[in-house]
Amino acid sequence: ASKGKDPVACAVLGFVLSDRHEYAAAIPYLRQSLSVYPYQPKAIAYLAGCYLRLGNHKMAINDVARGLYLMPNSPRLYLAMGNIRMLRHQYALAVATDNIALRFVPHDAHARCALAAALDSLGRWSEAKAQFTRAIAEDPASRSVHYAFGLALLEHGDPGAALIEFQVVAHHDSDYRSVRQFLAQALRQTGHRHQAAALMRPTTASNAPATQQANQ
Repeated sequence: ASKGKDPVACAVLGFVLSDRHEYAAAIPYLRQSLSVYPYQPKAIAYLAGCYLRLGNHKMAINDVARGLYLMPNSPRLYLAMGNIRMLRHQYALAVATDNIALRFVPHDAHARCALAAALDSLGRWSEAKAQFTRAIAEDPASRSVHYAFGLALLEHGDPGAALIEFQVVAHHDSDYRSVRQFLAQALRQTGHRHQAAALMRPTTASNAPATQQANQ
């Protein structure tokens, strides 16, 4: 019986349920954990994420704001608030919040990527591009950063540069379907229609040659 009240066990179960997209089921466990020990930025960020995915922005904001009151130096909570601001189309506030997070973790690629996305949403593409580039320099192996930069480049009409970013992701994770889709789009837009068609076939045997040929 005591195990159910263990804040660590409750938090872990909440993380697992959330990662399985069982957001409503995760919330009680995360709340139970935080009621015992409220100083958990990860649990608060997960809890806010659950509420966001269930469409309850108000609860997400309240929980993150409460966490920031307790832990005003938590970059994770500032990033969580920045994410909420982005979803609410409050891009200037997202930029300000992400910048605060970066004061605490200036070399964090994901924080810098979040700032880049917010700047892009404000129409400040040149600044956003510089931040994306810096984020990749901070963590060249981050698939999520390459993916986000590739999407932004594709949206801004630079399929050649986007192709490079998507190829990095595909090299490490060839079964990442959304990347294959956008990689194929970039291939088509750069004139590699046959390679794009091969990439989207059900069998993936020809995927590597297709992407390699695009670089030749």
